[in-house]
Amino acid sequence: MILKFRVLNQFGASEVLSSPEEIEVYFPYETTEALLKRFTLGDVNILNDAAGEVSVELSDFEVQGLSIGEKQNIEMKIHYPGKIKRAIFAKCLNVRTMDIDGTMRKVVFR
Repeated sequence: MILKFRVLNQFGASEVLSSPEEIEVYFPYETTEALLKRFTLGDVNILNDAAGEVSVELSDFEVQGLSIGEKQNIEMKIHYPGKIKRAIFAKCLNVRTMDIDGTMRKVVFR
C-alpha cells in the first residue's frame, strides 16, 4: 500500500523539501510505540520536491500491525543539517478490520 502526503508550511503553502538528509514517518502501531518508515531505507520517496509531496510504502504485514481506530495522527520529521522540521498529519489515518476472503484483515480506509 502506498500513502501519499503533502507537507504544508504554517501558512498553508507547500513546503519545499530541499533535499533533506532524512525523512522519518511515524505510524501508530499496536506492538510498539510507532512504526517508523525512513527515506534512507527506501520506504519514503520524494514525489515532488517543490510541492512537498512524498509517498510512504507499507507492506501488508505492516498494515496488520497498525492500531485500529479512526482519525489517528501520523507524524513526519524532516532532517536537515542542524535542524529538524516536524509535520503532523492530524486525524488522517483510519484503520479497521474487514472480512477478506473469509479472513479478518486490517485495512486502511478514507
